[in-house]
Amino acid sequence: MPKAIAFGTFDGFHHGHKFYLDTAKAHGDLTVVVGRDATVLKVKGRLPQRDEQARLADLKAAGYNAILGGAGDKYAV
Repeated sequence: MPKAIAFGTFDGFHHGHKFYLDTAKAHGDLTVVVGRDATVLKVKGRLPQRDEQARLADLKAAGYNAILGGAGDKYAV
């Protein structure tokens, strides 16, 4: 089966996130990469409301194969 990857902050997992991830999952075996707090701060100019471990736990609880992004390089997984 092909592989698929999706990146995001997922701060407050909601139906839009689920739609995005389920659409990506239709293209292959999905891995979801959760943005690190430091990466979110650098990209968005603010910290997320929920820390990276809580956001990661939400995605895992929703049944997704989720991992944290690279600590130094946001594309390193």
